[in-house]
Amino acid sequence: MQGVKLCALLAHQAPGPGKTSLVSAIPAACGKNHVHISLEALRIRLILEVLIQWESLAEKEVTWEDLPMMNLLTIFNEAQKSFCASYISFGQSRLITKDFKGVSIVAGVASQVRNFSTSVETRVNDNNFERIYVQNGIGTKPLVVERIDKDENVLGDEESRIGVLVDNCESVNRENLDGGQEVEIISPKREESEVEKEAWKLLNDAVVTYCGSPVGTVAANDPGDKMPLNYDQVFIRDFVPSALAFLLRGEGEIVKNFLLHTLQLQSWEKTVDCYSPGQGLMPASFKVRAVPLDDNKFEEVLDPDFGESAIGRVAPVDSGLWWIILLRAYGKLTGDYALQERVDVQTGIKLILKLCLTDGFDMFPSLLVTDGSCMIDRRMGIHGHPLEIQALFYSALRCSREMIVVNDGSKNLVKAINNRLSALSFHIREYYWVDMNKINEIYRYKTEEYSTEATNKFNIYPEQIPSWLMDWIPEEGGYMIGNLQPAHMDFRFFTLGNLWSVVSSLGTPKHNEAILNLIEAKWDDLVGNMPLKICYPALECEDWRIITGSDPKNTPWSYHNGGSWPTLLWQFTLACIKMDRVELAQKAIALAEKRLQVDHWPEYYDTRTGKFIGKQSRLYQTWTVAGFLTSKILLENTQRASLLFWDEDYELLEFCVCGLKKSGRKRCSRGAAKSQILVNSHPFPPIIKNYLQWAQNTPKYQSSTNFKPKGTSILATDLLKSYFVKGLIIQARNLFDEMPDRDVVVWTAMISGYTYCNEYTQAWSVFVDMVKDNNVPPNAFTISSVLKACKGMNSVFSGGLVHGLAIKRRFVEGFINVDNALMDMYATCGVTMRDACVVFHDIKEKNVVSWTTLIAGYTHRGNGSRAVQIFREMSLEGAELNPHSISIAVRACASVGSNILGRQIHTAVIKHGFESDLPVMNSILDMYCRCSYLSEAKEYFNEMSEKDLITWNTLIAGYERSDSIEPLFIFSQMESEGFSPNCFTFTSLIAACANVAALHCGQQVHGGIFRRGLDGNLELANALIDMYAKCGNINDSQKIFSEMSCTNLVSWTSMMIGYGTHGFGKEAVELFDEMVRSGIRPDQVVFMAVLHSCNHAGLVDQGLRYFNCMLDDYHIKPNQEIYGCVVGLLGRAGRVEEAYQLIRSMPFMADESVWGALLGACKAHNLSKVGKLAAKKALALKPNMVESYVMLSNIYAAEGKWGEAERMRKLMKRAGSKKEAGRSWIEVRNQVCSFVVGNKMGSHIEWVYEVLELPARHMKEAGYVPELDCFIHDQEDGTDLK
Repeated sequence: MQGVKLCALLAHQAPGPGKTSLVSAIPAACGKNHVHISLEALRIRLILEVLIQWESLAEKEVTWEDLPMMNLLTIFNEAQKSFCASYISFGQSRLITKDFKGVSIVAGVASQVRNFSTSVETRVNDNNFERIYVQNGIGTKPLVVERIDKDENVLGDEESRIGVLVDNCESVNRENLDGGQEVEIISPKREESEVEKEAWKLLNDAVVTYCGSPVGTVAANDPGDKMPLNYDQVFIRDFVPSALAFLLRGEGEIVKNFLLHTLQLQSWEKTVDCYSPGQGLMPASFKVRAVPLDDNKFEEVLDPDFGESAIGRVAPVDSGLWWIILLRAYGKLTGDYALQERVDVQTGIKLILKLCLTDGFDMFPSLLVTDGSCMIDRRMGIHGHPLEIQALFYSALRCSREMIVVNDGSKNLVKAINNRLSALSFHIREYYWVDMNKINEIYRYKTEEYSTEATNKFNIYPEQIPSWLMDWIPEEGGYMIGNLQPAHMDFRFFTLGNLWSVVSSLGTPKHNEAILNLIEAKWDDLVGNMPLKICYPALECEDWRIITGSDPKNTPWSYHNGGSWPTLLWQFTLACIKMDRVELAQKAIALAEKRLQVDHWPEYYDTRTGKFIGKQSRLYQTWTVAGFLTSKILLENTQRASLLFWDEDYELLEFCVCGLKKSGRKRCSRGAAKSQILVNSHPFPPIIKNYLQWAQNTPKYQSSTNFKPKGTSILATDLLKSYFVKGLIIQARNLFDEMPDRDVVVWTAMISGYTYCNEYTQAWSVFVDMVKDNNVPPNAFTISSVLKACKGMNSVFSGGLVHGLAIKRRFVEGFINVDNALMDMYATCGVTMRDACVVFHDIKEKNVVSWTTLIAGYTHRGNGSRAVQIFREMSLEGAELNPHSISIAVRACASVGSNILGRQIHTAVIKHGFESDLPVMNSILDMYCRCSYLSEAKEYFNEMSEKDLITWNTLIAGYERSDSIEPLFIFSQMESEGFSPNCFTFTSLIAACANVAALHCGQQVHGGIFRRGLDGNLELANALIDMYAKCGNINDSQKIFSEMSCTNLVSWTSMMIGYGTHGFGKEAVELFDEMVRSGIRPDQVVFMAVLHSCNHAGLVDQGLRYFNCMLDDYHIKPNQEIYGCVVGLLGRAGRVEEAYQLIRSMPFMADESVWGALLGACKAHNLSKVGKLAAKKALALKPNMVESYVMLSNIYAAEGKWGEAERMRKLMKRAGSKKEAGRSWIEVRNQVCSFVVGNKMGSHIEWVYEVLELPARHMKEAGYVPELDCFIHDQEDGTDLK
């Protein structure tokens, strides 16, 4: 951590003799490196207070030399007193103090500071040049507090008398402080116990690799087990706790590989007795198997089990649900949301949902499954609608609603998800829930009710209530029953289903609380000696014989029949954390920790209280190990645990599918009484109702702070402000320096003025001078102004120091402008939104700026989903709305492609009378465009009573993304209405022309740019280079590039791509070398451009040289596209074997584009063996990749294997794939004419074919002989294409 050494900075970076203060130490602390450090607020507060107390000592003329190290204890003491005087819950941790003869030592607040990267990358969107801030370094590593080398002149022997933070963050005890009293300094990170160390070793030993990459963990790794059966396989449900343990530890690679490889297996053909289930079925497990090849070589393959090898041949219904849940968890814990957005992943989600949401004969929204289709994978009488499946189904639907990319193709699916969520939530809460009152109601049920108004809808006979339940259920508890079918209620308590109902908010908040109350009250029955019972009670005697079929493994109180399963511990911990019942989780974990290691981590335990290891239990069961580790990590990091559960979704409560039906027949039992019970179980009304109450219920915030300039400085201050407004910075500085008396208003005006002119460093320098001037203490307005400067400098470190000063000056409570400025600074400069959220939650009276700042922070970071959630909370709190908050919320909806939420906010805009606010209306128009609802956008645009240039630019940019020429017509209409275009307008027009290769239109747009004097604009010049290249006029691209007075990386890249597209590889290579000589550092996109150029020009050696240069000289990691380009480069030169070895050496799994490049090379060089392998790999990754089917069919045809070629064509047809027809277009007489392969329709098509005959005749006369060794039989029109 360069530039900052925490407390030891005070002793080691002394500026020399004389006075010093807090701010005078800042430049020395930052040094020339000016390292940005994200402050974990509480952990740094002590350091800030130390610096503040140092300032107080400086005011007393205490110099650096006069302060021995021991006096640091006094500063610590004063800092702690300051905290105790006005404590602020900042960071959700605690200050630990220990008094020794009047000396207070603060423990555990300065260690484990995170070394977050705060580098911010600015990118320009080609369409609208919006500044998008991309956060780097999602995977953060803990910063180890560096040990400061002992300076004999300063420290002497004091190090032996004071607790010192050491590198590994362990707690250190030091003695001999003030007469031998012991001082204990406790750091937040504790040392792992021996049990945890063994558990991690076992978990790592259980990792399974495939082609050198980790892909999962085996079910059990018992070295003494000679017959592992299928316990040596990777099970999807078993891997979930292992995945969470790895993710919580920052190891995401194995989880990503697991998700992608199991997704590939989803497309495999699965058949039992000549019948195949749905395509979306995920396997229960898979095994890595070695397949022998030629030359004594082996190839690793994945061998999945979809239930055809399981006992009873039952399909694993829960596998797909767990896969979706784990996919969401991966994104939440790693920040890698790009995985969810991949086309193959989106397709996988949709296929799973298609299986689950398919209409059938069932009358209920719950999922109908057979026995043994979940964790309870043997016959246990759960066929029908078991709670475990319903809870997982509900969770998977909520995950899918978050992850599905909303577009025209998925709108109906999202609608179906919302409908099912609403219906399922009501169904489970209304009919599965039992407590003492509900049991009494069932006890008094009337039966045989033939009516739509019946109370006993399932015709449940009261005699079904088991005798054990009457005395077992507690007064304050309740639970969800295990199953519900006509005339049957399974009253057994199934732990997983109930815990997951809590985690997913399938139950109401009251239900969730009651479930944990029941577990606490019945601890001896459900936990006993080992947590937790999989179900209670066990089936015994005749019930066991009939229901289980006398299963010898499911004997009473064993295995799935009342056995105790330690793996359920992590789900119990997660539920406890959500409901703030951490003490229950701690109790259960402590119970498990005593026995698991001693008992060798068994799979399950037997007997009523879980006292004995299971009779047939495997030892060293992986999900037992992982469940324990995950529970420990979740308990220590409850904030990350919150990413894994769901809060109540109030929008679903009032939504009912039946309300959308036009028929008058009653379909829903959600009557007034029932609805009142449902709604009353939630503390807040639905979000739509809040839209109508914002204006009436929002209290007006009135500041009690009077900002009144003092004395004779009023006129000088006004003049100072006017200078800054006009940009006269030098004159303002001269005036400030000449002012004899400068009060706090003048200092604040100077800081604000510099910030207004974007001179943030100068503003910070003025603040430093102000703090040095002991006569003028800063006020709240000064603090808020300098925080804006810190934001502009992107220096969270400087902002943190100001935060510390605000704490000392008591400006953090009751000063809403300071709180909002702090939030804005942390939201902009911090690596994550954590510190901003902490400040937000500590604000007692939030105003609209507070809410808007938090929403904007999440929106600008690309987390639109969280921003929308905050906006919902804002509406529930009744906060006042303003146009800015509405605009930010609309942008958040646009970023997640949520047209539904956008429409709701649109409704709120109309309700609150903001429809005349032009910025708000422009935001709504942009939302419709970004959600690809262009017809609605055009309709809304025509209805707008007022428009400005931003309105027109928004609509033009929206249509430009649709690859049409509509933007040109809109532009013409815009000019006819008197609007003058700007750079943003022309950028979208140029892109529209490039998309359809309309050269003449592009030239007209270029002329308009020249006439308006915008030809010197760098962004427009870059766009013109790209447009001319795409339209086939590379000479004009080169001319524009050579005439540019100023170029940037985009300019060079655009020109290189243009050269490569036109086959001028040599020119592209020379341009790259020229760029490097000019001092511009290439990035990944530049290397992609030059490699692409080398590929098209056949410059193999040059391309490989640049590839190695990228790796060795610039240390840039290639992505899939670059690897695919190099593979194509080698393949084009016939070096297919090298290309294949390159793929095998890739640090990550190759995608379908890489394998497709290899396949194309194999086809070109008639290498059928490797080509078949490449085709199979590509199809496994993307089953509907038509190019792979076609090339593989050609390979088979070239070998004379017509049957295989025909089979490929049939597989392509079965997969619903169709080769996209080739399309070309030309511009003739200002009209763009489009041509499609095989199209014989059109006004001048006969002329086209006459012209085509000319080159065909010339080719024949020149002696050209076509290759006829391969042809494809077209199944659709019955012709042979030779």
